[in-house]
Amino acid sequence: MDSIIYKRNQKNNKRDITISITVMLCSLLTMAYAIHNYSFVLATICGGIFAFALLTIIYSIEVTNGVIVNEKGISTTTNLMGRVKWEHIKRFEVKDALNAEVLVIKIKDQDKLFKDMNIISRILMKTNIKSLGSPVVIPASEFDEPLHVVMDRMERYMSNLEAA
Repeated sequence: MDSIIYKRNQKNNKRDITISITVMLCSLLTMAYAIHNYSFVLATICGGIFAFALLTIIYSIEVTNGVIVNEKGISTTTNLMGRVKWEHIKRFEVKDALNAEVLVIKIKDQDKLFKDMNIISRILMKTNIKSLGSPVVIPASEFDEPLHVVMDRMERYMSNLEAA
């Protein structure tokens, strides 16, 4: 079967870049003030904030693929989820989380899923279980289509894989 590639929502990319540029300018001004007043600790902190904002801009420009769906599973490049294999996926749901829609991927056996994940992914994914009922959550900003359309396409893809 062909892969389905969802592009990140470009509106969110523009917002992220605008916010990052503003943060960079503020940190540069504060860094210049800190250096002028011999506050090297503050200057170092501002330098770190500047670097983080710069990396966010580079990431927003370079990474355009939000989610990739193929025979191996569902992958995303943005939230350290990596790839979730089809053997772990039970079903999909759309939920609201902190005033934003998310795609919740219900998992058959969370312990088996976590064995495939690195430690950082595992820790981050476990935080989703209490609030959303599943460790695998993908924000709507990772898709260039409405989540109900995405969910329908993924369910059909999964059904076609099971039928093959």
